[in-house]
Amino acid sequence: MSAYLGRYLALRSIDHPAIATGEAQEVEVRALFIDFLSWLRSPAATTTGKPMATTGVAATQSTVQTFGTAALRKAALYGSLHEHTLGTRATS
Repeated sequence: MSAYLGRYLALRSIDHPAIATGEAQEVEVRALFIDFLSWLRSPAATTTGKPMATTGVAATQSTVQTFGTAALRKAALYGSLHEHTLGTRATS
């Protein structure tokens, strides 16, 4: 996964773990990954200059989706824990 996603993000000059930081993060991330999928299907994604096989695109897309889902869950959990901790401190 990192061989493709890492190279794609580097080509887009995205070098920070937060790939979207604006108010419309969900829209930004969705647009970025639609573009990533398009890039995966192009010859630019491979070192051979030929488009990746459909099965390779699907496997990479699935891996990236699994990773993204786990990252979002972790972020949501961290946010909930952080809010809980702040709430506990405020009432103590």
